[in-house]
Amino acid sequence: MNTRRSLIHIVSSNKWGGVQTYALDICRHYAEAGWEVTALTRNAVGVDAPFAEAGIGLLHAPVGGFFDLASPMTLARKLRESPRGATVVHTHRYRDAFTALLAKKIANRPDVRIVTTLQVAKDLTGPMVEAIAVHPRVLYNRVKTADVIILGNTTRPFEFPNNLKAAMKENAYVLDMNETHPSVSVPRTVAMALSTALVNFFDEMAIKNGFYGMVATTPGVQFGIVTYEGKLVDKLIGSYLGLPSVDINVMLSAAN
Repeated sequence: MNTRRSLIHIVSSNKWGGVQTYALDICRHYAEAGWEVTALTRNAVGVDAPFAEAGIGLLHAPVGGFFDLASPMTLARKLRESPRGATVVHTHRYRDAFTALLAKKIANRPDVRIVTTLQVAKDLTGPMVEAIAVHPRVLYNRVKTADVIILGNTTRPFEFPNNLKAAMKENAYVLDMNETHPSVSVPRTVAMALSTALVNFFDEMAIKNGFYGMVATTPGVQFGIVTYEGKLVDKLIGSYLGLPSVDINVMLSAAN
């Protein structure tokens, strides 16, 4: 019985980034599970090196999009050698999915499965859809190191998987926004989670010569101020309470 299984991951960028890290994690996962894993890249050293260090096989092609015929031919040759009924091609871009489909046709391999991430949906719909896909292993690693986990609304009922519960830190804080009365307690782990943002805030404030310099040069801080120098500067609250408010930008301009 043939137990060979093959994953071919198309990585068409010539620079390293979040998508490439995600692709490498997937390749490692399947390699550890016993699959034959190959990364099809553009022969870019910055992309090839991490895959090679992880022991992932490399295949090179231009991967140039719709008018690139060399890449489908290269991939087709690889598909002809791959196990039947047990070969998957993973892509991240619509044009790469086209390359995989064409290679599948050239190789006469209708059994090959082509898997795409939600980035394809985003490419098709533009700014109307914000899409993200998280590989189970990536999610597991994030949960394992998290101090705070927030569960939001989902389109389908969601129950935290047992393997993720077991991976969580003992003192991790989970806030489910679907609960009618979520906990209002703030354990030490929440303070730890906020500390990074506060440290950066105070560092920036020191660079800008204190609080007043921070307010004068940082629009985000201005938006969060309700009263300034004894004056109400939040127009929304002023409108709701029927009280006059002052434009904080006018006050800052006058101070300068």
